[in-house]
Amino acid sequence: MLTLVSNEPERLELGLESDRRVYLLKPPSVYERVKFRRAVSAAGGRLHGQLSLIEALGRAVVELMAESPPEARDAVLAKIEAHRVKAVECMEAARALQFEESEDTRRAFAAAAAALAESGRGLVVIEAEAVGAHPAYAQMVADDAVYWEIAGIEGARLFLMGWEGITGKFARNAGGLSEASLAAISQGDFAVIGAKIESLCRVSETQRKNFSSPPATPPGGNSSMPSSPVPTAS
Repeated sequence: MLTLVSNEPERLELGLESDRRVYLLKPPSVYERVKFRRAVSAAGGRLHGQLSLIEALGRAVVELMAESPPEARDAVLAKIEAHRVKAVECMEAARALQFEESEDTRRAFAAAAAALAESGRGLVVIEAEAVGAHPAYAQMVADDAVYWEIAGIEGARLFLMGWEGITGKFARNAGGLSEASLAAISQGDFAVIGAKIESLCRVSETQRKNFSSPPATPPGGNSSMPSSPVPTAS
C-alpha cells in the first residue's frame, strides 16, 4: 500500500528485500526542525552522548571508590581515560569520512570503531556497577538508550507522509500520524527513522553562512557524540 501527501519525500528503505519497508519522509522546513526538537524534548528525549557518558562514568567511579586504595581507583580511571581517547579518535575518523569518503578514510574509521569497541568491552563490568550504584549515571545511560526511539516516534508523527510494505492503514490527523498508524510501524524501525529525521534537520553549511544561529545541539541535551553508533538502515 502506498499513500502520499508530499510530492518529493525522502525514501528510507529498511529490511531485506523479502521484508522491505519503505518510509516516505517529508523534508522539514526551518520552523519544522524546531518543532521536531521541541516535540522530542517534550516527550522526554535527552541525548547526552558518549563523551559525556564517559566523563560521568569517571565521576561515578571517583565517588564509588572513595574508600578504595588510590592505586586501584587510578587504574580504573586510567582505563576510562583510554576509552575516552578512543572515542575522540573514532569521532574524528567519522568526521573525516563524512568530509571525504575514500578507501583510506573508510579503513581509518573501521579501525577506530573496532578499537573503540574493544576498549568498551574492557569497561563492561565497571559500567554495570556504576549503573547499579550511581543513580545519576544510570539516568544518563537510560536517557541515551531510548533517545533515538523517541526521536523516531516524534519524527514519524510529524514527517511520515506514506509507506510501502507495511500492513495497516496509513492515516494522518490534526496531531500528525495517527496512533493506529504509529502502532503499525515495527518497533525496531523507530530508531532509524529518528536518525534519518535528525540528519534532515541539520542546517547546511551554506545556510549557516547566511544567518547567525546558536550551535546545533540534540533535543534536550548537549552532545558531541552519540553513546552508540547512530542507527542505520538494515
